[in-house]
Amino acid sequence: LKYSNGHKRTLIDDAGKSALTKFRILNAWDNFSLLEVKILTGRTHQIRAHMKAIGNPLMCDDLYGDGIPFLLSKYKRKYNRDQERNERPLLARTGLHAWKLNFNHPKSGEQMKFEEEMPKDMRAVVYQLDKLNN
Repeated sequence: LKYSNGHKRTLIDDAGKSALTKFRILNAWDNFSLLEVKILTGRTHQIRAHMKAIGNPLMCDDLYGDGIPFLLSKYKRKYNRDQERNERPLLARTGLHAWKLNFNHPKSGEQMKFEEEMPKDMRAVVYQLDKLNN
């Protein structure tokens, strides 16, 4: 990975620092996948850059993807068109959530562990994708 100051993006580049990302598919739909990702290095925008590099940018990612919010009306055939004018996106931010973090405290060396469930907006997208694809 190599940080590109002009674009404020991390690029895949042989001259850059090495970075390793592992992932597994938890669920897959027509145009989207829910992934569990483990980074084995800690590079700037590592997950975002690696997902873009393999042709699968993160949902709503305005730096590495298209940045387009997830609107249900775009995918649901029988969406109420009268509501479309006032439609709020189910997800309007980069579709990335750190559900589990483990690291050693920098001063005490104590093992720190944190877990947090998927946020409501992301759960809503998963729920709707499940409904649309059944």
